[in-house]
Parts: sequence; structure tokens; C-alpha cells
Amino acid sequence: MRRSLNEIAGVLTKAAGGAGLALGLAEDVARAGVWLTRSGLDGVGAAARAIGEVQGPGRFTDHCRMVAFRGARAAHDGPSAVDLLLAGSRAESVVLAPIDEPLLVLGLAGVAAEESGVALAVEMAGLGRIVVGPAGPAKGEALARLLDGEEAGRASLTLSRHHGPMSEAIAGMAVRGGGAEVAEAVWARLALLAARTLVPADENSRQRGAGAGDIDND
Repeated sequence: MRRSLNEIAGVLTKAAGGAGLALGLAEDVARAGVWLTRSGLDGVGAAARAIGEVQGPGRFTDHCRMVAFRGARAAHDGPSAVDLLLAGSRAESVVLAPIDEPLLVLGLAGVAAEESGVALAVEMAGLGRIVVGPAGPAKGEALARLLDGEEAGRASLTLSRHHGPMSEAIAGMAVRGGGAEVAEAVWARLALLAARTLVPADENSRQRGAGAGDIDND
């Protein structure tokens, strides 16, 4: 069924929260999923896989100009990896090895590139280098192999700033609007996770915080 980008953003945010992610991380995952969808990629599927079995973050190590997350979780560690590169830290590269959902990291990098104007490079062992700019991920063999999905859960991924010609960063896919087709099974799983954020619709829950009390100003 076709879903609008607003629908996708709302359900992904609630589903990520229902799976146990903090609100800020849930919003990061949702925005990455929407960015991928706008680029013509399976952003909903990538986000659903990343939050479907949410576990704790990977083991963090700091090696001067290189930071590493071992046993990395895209939903937990991906936002931190992108922030480290763009927030003025000394880190020149961030390694996520292995990473459970590399496509979501691509989306997180895309959101950051769109907001900051700084292109990022995603390098994966055995796949090659993907430049992610504001217009989307640059098309090529590396992206095609990533979309095959064979590397998920065992790929070593390195994020860094892109220092090459900007022409590489803007040769991405055309940004699309109007939503996307989403598999019903995937949407149903997300809806179940999103439902965990709801409270019972009864008088007791209303009095204890679900909406107003006796008057609207409560």
C-alpha cells in the first residue's frame, strides 16, 4: 500500500520508541528512513530491520583520530557516528564493525549531509566507497552491492568526511516526493511496535496523565 512521507515518519518514530529507543534516537531513525525513501531506496524496510530487535549500543573505543563502535547497532550508534564527524571532534573517521543495518547508516549520513551541506563518505569492506551528498547517495557498484543486502549484520563500515570533488557528492538519485509503496507485512510489524507507546483508553489512565483531567487545564 502507498504511504505518505508524513505517515512513514510518524509510524517509524512511534515504532522506534515502542521498541525501546529514546525519543531523540527514534526521531533520527525516522528521518533517516524518510530520506532513504525520498531517494528511492527501501528506507522503511531498513528502519524496520534496525529497530525490530533493538539491543544496546556497541562497544565504543577512541583511537585518537579514529573512533570505533564494535558490534555496532545502526539505530543506537549510527547517529553518534555521524555527530562525531560533524560536531567538531578530532575524529577523522568512525568505524562501525560489524554493523547490523548499513543502509540505515547511509540514511543517517544523508540527513546530516542535507542539513549541513557536508558530504560524507561511506566505505565498506569488500563493497567500495559511497559518497552521500544532499541530493542522495552517488550511484555505482558499491551502492548496488549494498542494496543486495548480503553484507547486513557482518559488514565493516567506515564513515568520514568527503574531501573529493563535490561533483561526486551531487551525482545522487533524484529526490522523490509523494510517498512510497510499503509492504503490508512490514507496516503491520511497525504498527505493533508503535502500539506499545499507547496507554489504555480508560478513565483511570486519563486521570493519571493520558490527556486532561477533570478540566482541560489539568
